[in-house]
Amino acid sequence: MVKRFFKDSVIYGFGKFLSYGIGFFLIPIYTRAFPPAEFGVVDLLNTVARLALLTVALEIAQAVIRFLADIKSHEERVAYSSTALWFSMVVYGVFVVIGWLGADTFSRVLLGEDGQQDVFRAALLMIWASGIFNLLQNQLRWQSKSSRYTLVSILDTVISLGLTIIFILVLKTGIIGVFWGQTIGLVVGGVLAYWFSRHDFALIFDWAKLREMLKFSLPLVPSGVAVFVYLYI
Repeated sequence: MVKRFFKDSVIYGFGKFLSYGIGFFLIPIYTRAFPPAEFGVVDLLNTVARLALLTVALEIAQAVIRFLADIKSHEERVAYSSTALWFSMVVYGVFVVIGWLGADTFSRVLLGEDGQQDVFRAALLMIWASGIFNLLQNQLRWQSKSSRYTLVSILDTVISLGLTIIFILVLKTGIIGVFWGQTIGLVVGGVLAYWFSRHDFALIFDWAKLREMLKFSLPLVPSGVAVFVYLYI
């Protein structure tokens, strides 16, 4: 048990290092390719994305592990997991639609300038992909599939990093290429994570289980936002 604990900790840690390290690896490219103002736009939209991931789905991913830990029945496991997945897809979808329709206003208020609507919309798609990816990847953690969890992280990082470099330096797309690269990497990684955990999902949505999970996860949202504000204030 102890040996497995340390082994899994190293594997999970490596996966997290890759996920968070992509921003570090891209900084020299950003500073070379973009003027400071555009670099600031990328950083600001990534910060908004982190806040959205804390609030849009109401931390339901945290509730999944809380209830799956006590469940022995495969049918119950599927019901909880599927409900959380479909709920996340819907609320992130609504978030994207609202942001997409109001992109002119939102981008102007947020970024303080006109002409960034397409970049803002690309960031919205990245947020949607990131929210679903995180839930699907965490499903592998709840299943103690550390190797598959890390494989998904590696795939996401390699694709995101590679495509972002191609979009920016080869295709000269500008800052919108940053979000295109990240989105494609997240989608491909999410598909692989879904495949690895596909037996935990079905076309099931249980309102009672949704209320049960939200009752647990809703109080986590203010605390997550408070930590976010503390880090970025």
